[in-house]
Amino acid sequence: MNQTLSNSATGQEEIVTGTLPPERILPQMREAARLLHSAGIEKVLVGYGWGCNLNPADLWQSVEVDLTRLDQFAADAERTGIYRAGSADLIVADASASFQLLFCHEADIHFKTGDSALLLRMKELWEGQGITVMRKVATGEWTPA
Repeated sequence: MNQTLSNSATGQEEIVTGTLPPERILPQMREAARLLHSAGIEKVLVGYGWGCNLNPADLWQSVEVDLTRLDQFAADAERTGIYRAGSADLIVADASASFQLLFCHEADIHFKTGDSALLLRMKELWEGQGITVMRKVATGEWTPA
């Protein structure tokens, strides 16, 4: 599958973690994947974005990945030098664009969805691990979630 991914979505609520050390990004990817899998999502589209070591024409192009292998996909990309957790963007979405996870080059994680129950579950997952969570409001500003 070679679908173009965007790191923005409209009509969806967004939350973001505080800044995380790079060594916490892949474990958070694994936890987020477990949460999404428990919600019935099995396959995701993954794309490389800002900061990835690829030809610009290859950025934001998606590949389909089994959700249970998402963290392994990212670990393989780190090993080959394509992706660096906390320093490059890895965009994860489902084919219907019902959610988007952005493992951001600014060392935080964005989650967008129109599903308020799923948004709450992700917020609770992060907060349960002592991670600060902010919510984007209509003005574009970030406020405590």
